[in-house]
Amino acid sequence: MDSGFIEMKITYYLWIIFGGFLIVFGTAGNILSLLVLNRERDAKSSTYILLSALAICDLSTLIFGLGRHLLREIFEIEIRVIHNSICKLHLYIIYVLIPVATWILVIVTMERALSVWKPLIVKKICNIRSSYIVLVITIMSVVFLNCHILVYSGLVIEPINYNSTEFEVGYYCSFYSKVDETYLYFLVNIWPYVEACYKFIIPFVILLVCNVIIITAIRRSLRFQQNSNATAGRNASQTRLNVMIVFLSMSFFILVAPLNTFIAIGFYFHPRELNYSDVYMKAEYDMVLVIMTLLYYSNNAINFLLYVLWGDKFRQHTKHILCCCCKYVRRQRV
Repeated sequence: MDSGFIEMKITYYLWIIFGGFLIVFGTAGNILSLLVLNRERDAKSSTYILLSALAICDLSTLIFGLGRHLLREIFEIEIRVIHNSICKLHLYIIYVLIPVATWILVIVTMERALSVWKPLIVKKICNIRSSYIVLVITIMSVVFLNCHILVYSGLVIEPINYNSTEFEVGYYCSFYSKVDETYLYFLVNIWPYVEACYKFIIPFVILLVCNVIIITAIRRSLRFQQNSNATAGRNASQTRLNVMIVFLSMSFFILVAPLNTFIAIGFYFHPRELNYSDVYMKAEYDMVLVIMTLLYYSNNAINFLLYVLWGDKFRQHTKHILCCCCKYVRRQRV
C-alpha cells in the first residue's frame, strides 16, 4: 500500500471518527452550556451574557463549519456547490462566526482582567447594557469587514476531466468569481494580512496581556486566602472564574495557532501551485490540513468541559439538568 493511499485513508477516518465525535460532543456541550448559564443566579451579569454569546457562536461554527466537512466526507455532498447563493452565504457565515467568537473571548478576558485590576471601575462600566452594546458593535464590525465576500465570492467552473473526445467540468466555491483586477490585488496582497491581524495576532496580544494580569491577581488572591478567611468564599468563587477564563484563553492559543500558522505557510506553498500529479505531496498536505482543522474546531467544542472542571455552580446545575432529562426519559418509557 503506497504512502499516498495510507494518508488518504487516515484523512478520511480523522474526519469521520474525530470530526464526528467533535460535532456530537460540541453540540451537546454548547447546548448544555446555554441551559446552565441561563439558570445561574448570576446569569444577568455581563460575564454570563458574554459566555452565552460565545456558546451560540461555537455551536453555530460547529454546525456550519465542521458539519459541512462531515457532509462532504460521509455523504459526498458539498453544500457550497449546490447554488451560487449558498456558496456566498456559507462562506460569509463562517468568516463572520469565527472572528466573532474570538473577539467575544477577548472581551470576556478583558473584563476579568479589568475586574482584578480596577474593580471599582468594572462595576460601573461592565453591566448588562454595556455587554449588549459591545456585542452589537463587535458583530457589526465583523459583518462590515467581511461584506466583500458577499459581493465577489461565488461558484467558479473548473475542468475535472479532459481527453480528445470528452470534456467535463465541475464547480468550486471561490472568493474570486468576478473578473476584477483591483479586488484580486486586494485579495492576494492585502486581505491575508488584514485577516491575520484581526483574527489572530491582535486577539493573541490582548489575551496574552490580560492573562498575565489575571494570573498575577490569582496568585495574589491565593496568598490572601491562606492568610484570611473573612471573604474566602467570595474570593474563591472569583478565583475559580478567573482560572476558567485563563484556561479558555490557553485552549485558544494551543488549538487555534497551529491552523493559522499552517495557513500562513501554505499561502506560499499551496498544492494548487504544485503539480497535481504528485499524489504523495497532496495527500500529505491534506492530512496535515485536516489535523490542524480538527484542532481548530476542538476549540469550539471543549469550552463546556472547562466550565464543568472549574465551575462548582456550573457543575451542580449540569447534574441537575441531566438528572431531570433522565427522569423524563424514564417516565416516557413507562
